[in-house]
Amino acid sequence: MTSTKTTTKKEHFKALVVLAMLASLLAVLAVRPAHATPTFAVNFTGDLPDRNVGDGVCDVTASTEDTCTLRAAIQEANATSGADTIGFNILSTASDCNATTKVCTITPTSVLPPVTERVTIDGYTQPGAHPNTKTLGNDAALKIELSGLSAPST
Repeated sequence: MTSTKTTTKKEHFKALVVLAMLASLLAVLAVRPAHATPTFAVNFTGDLPDRNVGDGVCDVTASTEDTCTLRAAIQEANATSGADTIGFNILSTASDCNATTKVCTITPTSVLPPVTERVTIDGYTQPGAHPNTKTLGNDAALKIELSGLSAPST
């Protein structure tokens, strides 16, 4: 019983750390005229940059179309005027995903670019994730983890 409570506390702490890291990526600038909001779907846990920043497409390589990393999504969101949304659709069978929990870990190898445009980073778009639905307690399921272990300290 004690180990269950300890695990739960660790999971809650881990979830709070992930949310804090994602929240630190959010930036809100002056309101821009309303228009269709582009969505960039992160589908790869790697850390490659966008191959053609500013073309409105999150894609890291010419040989593998539609491969979008968090770094590339931020770069494209910064290059696109107006509010953007960065979502997630990483296969839970990817090498950086836990086979049991289906939590996928993104581990940038360097500091992510600063967010310079309005953007919402929505971790609940990852398959299997959902926000809390309880009045008391918490049943939120976070399936994206951002790890700074490989990024150099500043």
